[in-house]
Amino acid sequence: MRNNYGNFPDYQNNYENSRKDQDDQRIIFVEKKKDRDISILKEKFRNYTSLHWNEFKYTLLGLIIAVLFLTIGFFRTLLIMILFFIGNSYGKFKDGDPRILFWLEKMFRKY
Repeated sequence: MRNNYGNFPDYQNNYENSRKDQDDQRIIFVEKKKDRDISILKEKFRNYTSLHWNEFKYTLLGLIIAVLFLTIGFFRTLLIMILFFIGNSYGKFKDGDPRILFWLEKMFRKY
């Protein structure tokens, strides 16, 4: 027996009362509640860090230094911080940032 449902608009694409108009097609994104909650948290985190960037940055730096103090000790952490400062200063000097030179001149002018 032959299927003649294709001739009727109610049975197109095996959906009842469907139409093939381009204007009627919509894309619907379905996300789970857990994914939606995570995306909301990400958006709130981005908003907070964009408004309070320095606070976030220095809080994270303080946390890292505190963990280093507790795990490897004071003097090793101090050595890491000094080497980090030297590397950062040299990188700024190579990039052409004059602030480090001004700071060094100001430090040595005192003595």
